[in-house]
Amino acid sequence: MRVPENATPERAAEGHKARKPPVGSRTPQPGLLPLQSTVGNSAVVQMVRRAGASTGTQDGHRHGADCGRPPAGRPVQRTAASGVGKAGAAVQRAGGHAQGEHIFNALDDLAVKCGTTLSDRVHKRIEDVEANRAGLTGSQKVSAPVAMWNVDVHVRSLREAASRANELRDNDRFRAASRGEPMNANGEDPNSIRYGQFTTTVRQILRTCGTPQWNDGAALLALRDDLIATVTDQTARRVKRDEDLPQSARADFDTWYDTTEAQMTALFTEIIGISRAVHTALVATVHAAFGFPEGETVPDRYHAM
Repeated sequence: MRVPENATPERAAEGHKARKPPVGSRTPQPGLLPLQSTVGNSAVVQMVRRAGASTGTQDGHRHGADCGRPPAGRPVQRTAASGVGKAGAAVQRAGGHAQGEHIFNALDDLAVKCGTTLSDRVHKRIEDVEANRAGLTGSQKVSAPVAMWNVDVHVRSLREAASRANELRDNDRFRAASRGEPMNANGEDPNSIRYGQFTTTVRQILRTCGTPQWNDGAALLALRDDLIATVTDQTARRVKRDEDLPQSARADFDTWYDTTEAQMTALFTEIIGISRAVHTALVATVHAAFGFPEGETVPDRYHAM
């Protein structure tokens, strides 16, 4: 967000105006939207035709933005893209289709999107610092590149972890079961609803990075405690292991599941790590970016920029 050109900081009454970043320095880059608009309030599950209706495809499954699979004309489930959670938005899924019910949700996709958005926010902050470079102290000139370097390290680590998680969960042999958790009384997919609420909560927490509302990741740590129940369909897991697979394949399935579960936990830990690095970077650069002398209290609204 940017303070309007006619806005006046609280400090104006004391005869001191904060320097504003140059107009145009905060133009969003394509695909790097604010956290509140990248994803809706709950998971998207595409509307599908009733059983028996012609779909023009063999199984009628349609993948969504966070499903982690390319579009193939099949009803999506376990996703978290925009649109669901609004009034009147029904969450549905087909009763049965060739793609099956995914055991792991696409946490890797969420991680990459959040990491990109957080990194972009720091890059924009650095642009503001550079615009004020002539008036910076020596320590302020050093703080920006150090903060950016630390964030970049976390971005690379996050992307590597996400790539590994995607590779594991998308195992052709084990990734989906013939059925998953039953729909609720309203015809909604409970797992998709939970995961959609989870992704919305994560993004809301990350929006507090760099602000006085940040709590050093405590809220994210609380989400990690119940992560696996949120990012998996345990019904699909049991069906896949005990019904869909021959007994000779169950040991391999258990190994795959345990490895993927551990990677999902490690990936979420990476999200916590990058959020802490971004918070530190934003706090370290807020005075330099907006022309406040070191040690002076910065109004809250600047922290969220």
